[in-house]
Amino acid sequence: MKSHNSFFALLLLFVVSYTLLPIVALADTPPIITLSVPNAVLTLEVARTIAQHEHGLMGRTELAPHHGMLFVFDADSDQYFWMKNTLIPLDMVFIDSNGTVSSVAANVPAMTPGMSDAELPRRHGIGRFVLELPAGEAVHDGFATGLHLRLPAFP
Repeated sequence: MKSHNSFFALLLLFVVSYTLLPIVALADTPPIITLSVPNAVLTLEVARTIAQHEHGLMGRTELAPHHGMLFVFDADSDQYFWMKNTLIPLDMVFIDSNGTVSSVAANVPAMTPGMSDAELPRRHGIGRFVLELPAGEAVHDGFATGLHLRLPAFP
């Protein structure tokens, strides 16, 4: 009888785990917003959690035009980014809490095979938000230091 109860307990654990797995996986999937900028409407994943910040655009081999990731932090501060496991070159736009672009790091090179951590491209700027776009897109979309954006409420 004891092995019969153990079997059902194990079966119940498996069913509950299998049922909740998609919910747990979706819990850290970044929400998506649109943002109107001078020359485009951008579709952006919003990275708000530590896990989302750490993963960012790692492992992506392409990023569609006018798509990117917006990193949201608690307050304006120095934000340091590096290209660890980032396989595509990016533009990084640093935006303060008022929605004003404080700086643009254009054409940040991708990580290359065999590159050590010490060699990884790094950029930093001041802001509450950091927007990553495909390299070359920031200038095309009209980003420049001093540009004011109307940022939406974030999910």
